[in-house]
Amino acid sequence: MTLLFQIILITASIILAAIILRKVASSRAKVEDSIFWLGLCLLIVLLSIFPDIAGFFASLIGIYSPINFIFLFFIFILIVKQFSSSLRISKLEMRVQELSQALALLKSDSTASSEKAPDGGKERETVFKRDA
Repeated sequence: MTLLFQIILITASIILAAIILRKVASSRAKVEDSIFWLGLCLLIVLLSIFPDIAGFFASLIGIYSPINFIFLFFIFILIVKQFSSSLRISKLEMRVQELSQALALLKSDSTASSEKAPDGGKERETVFKRDA
């Protein structure tokens, strides 16, 4: 790994870490998600400062070039992160669907009871709107 490439990686990692910290400070990103990205930045800096680590693991696995190992390693990490994000999004979509169905049932129940109530269901409907 050339010195210029090491400097570029370190600089890019520091800039990315600063952007992530700014997003966390302005409450635009969750701390839990930001920890992953800050860890990734730290890993890039470590591999930039100590390129022999990548060379060791590349030779251990049988990869020709340390930079190929780095690319493969980070692609694998990002695929795992994308998979976990997809699982979390699927879970949230199911939860939204359940909540919207429950809300629809509550609204239909409120409409049905307002038709039967002597006062027209105004009191119950007001309570429902306030709670929602």
